Amino acid sequence: MNMGYRRIASWAVACAGCVVLLNFGSSWGADVDGIESSGVLTIEGDSKGVSPRKSPATKAKDATEQRPKSTDKTKRPAKDKPENDKRKKKEAADKDNDEDRLAPGVRLWPELSAEDQKKIIAEHKDHLKSIQEMFPQLRFNFIETDYFLLFSDLSPADLRSYAPYLDAMYKRLLTLFEVKAKTNIWRGKALIIIFAHNEAYLAYEKQKQNHVPPDGVAGLCHCMGNGDVITSMRVTELNRKQLAAVIVHETTHGFVWRYKTQARIPGWVNEGLAEHVANLIVPGFRARDEQLAIRGLQQFGQIPAGFFQAPGSAVQYGLAYNLTKYMISANPKKYKTFFVNLKNGMTEEESLQDVYGIRRDVLVTQYGRAIGIPNLRLDPRDAPAAVAKP
Repeated sequence: MNMGYRRIASWAVACAGCVVLLNFGSSWGADVDGIESSGVLTIEGDSKGVSPRKSPATKAKDATEQRPKSTDKTKRPAKDKPENDKRKKKEAADKDNDEDRLAPGVRLWPELSAEDQKKIIAEHKDHLKSIQEMFPQLRFNFIETDYFLLFSDLSPADLRSYAPYLDAMYKRLLTLFEVKAKTNIWRGKALIIIFAHNEAYLAYEKQKQNHVPPDGVAGLCHCMGNGDVITSMRVTELNRKQLAAVIVHETTHGFVWRYKTQARIPGWVNEGLAEHVANLIVPGFRARDEQLAIRGLQQFGQIPAGFFQAPGSAVQYGLAYNLTKYMISANPKKYKTFFVNLKNGMTEEESLQDVYGIRRDVLVTQYGRAIGIPNLRLDPRDAPAAVAKP
């Protein structure tokens, strides 16, 4: 049955489901080709000239309490009870602080009880059952993990091979954003649907998602208004690891959608994080596009126009990946706060100012210095907007 999902956003990867791995076009021009494969950059160390000023949210989260000392150990068999109480109080304070920091119109995702989650997962399984009913000539297989429902007309062994990539992705994101281990961020569980037959994929997208995928796109993440996340994929000429990287990339978009609030974030941040995680889980996935991006910056000395609105080519995805890698490597806690600010409703410029004390053009300058291009600049059309001082 069609569950009547309302598709709020489908983050279609310009990696075009990463078929663009076979098409190395560049917004800078064709003469950036030919870079050696050894040129992958690894940025480490602190960011030069970045202000250490912390936002109020960061100060609140950094505050810790002294562990109370027991005066009567015989009455408390569970030694970690005070610590558990402290954690609960801190989590409640963090939630209150998050709500205080939300911009007008931004809402936290509602908390779901175990019973709610059980019912939602049953609905998700009904959705998967309806896909089998759509294609009675195909045999679909199903795998359920702690956080994912995988469904495909691939063989059981092939389908099973993608589960570890998703589990590794999820663990990485929980760690980056300092979410308590084993937290289920999803509404129910994330659905991962992989079609071995292109005709079935196109029919599913049209009939179930009211969407016609562009040619060459291997998959996308449907982020629903009710909080559901469905990553739908089709098997193309990609090998298993490449397809796994695209699945991780797309499902990272779903994590971003479900993280804290329903607020959208800038395209370069969203794509950069998805590329970063995909490259951590499948090393080298975007290496060539990353190399071409750096070569383009070296040749032309500026960030391509429109990049900060939405990366528009495979090479620009490589740039988003490298810039995100730089920001996380320089200071992962500041990157987390920058990201949380965006999910709380701040603009990019407001969050940069709040966390780093800089504007977009200064970020570009610092990034350029880190990668050996000290005179790197913005395209004038992407000059930062003024941020009102509080």
